[in-house]
Amino acid sequence: MKDEEPVVVDAFDLAEPVDIRKNLPPEFHEWVGSTKWKERKDALDALLTNAKVPRIKEENYSDIMGILGKAMKDSNIVVVTAAAQCVEAISRGLRKPFGQYRQIVMMPLVEKLKERKPAVVEAISNAMDGVFSAVRLSSYYYSNGRLD
Repeated sequence: MKDEEPVVVDAFDLAEPVDIRKNLPPEFHEWVGSTKWKERKDALDALLTNAKVPRIKEENYSDIMGILGKAMKDSNIVVVTAAAQCVEAISRGLRKPFGQYRQIVMMPLVEKLKERKPAVVEAISNAMDGVFSAVRLSSYYYSNGRLD
């Protein structure tokens, strides 16, 4: 008798896709544009709570990714950290479909790598890991015309 290999089931394949915008607070857009860092962070925390699901529904999240790209450039490192955590969660929840958003968030992530605070560097590193796990590096370069 031959030993059969156990079948590995990915939780992603079994999970019901979730639209992460559905349960955002009505003040979300107001908060992300606020001059108060605490409100910007609260908005990103609400997004992160919604994005921490096994599978995110394929929808157009360009607006959210634009918000995250802008938040990565924030002068407050707490906001930057929260934005990086959102990028990580969304990239892991979307996987391959996240590829269409990589250009929006990668440059702000790379620019923040100069940050010295370990918590910020860790959040940025985790976000980049999430992006690279969702998008093959070679496809990133091919789409930018860097490799022919």
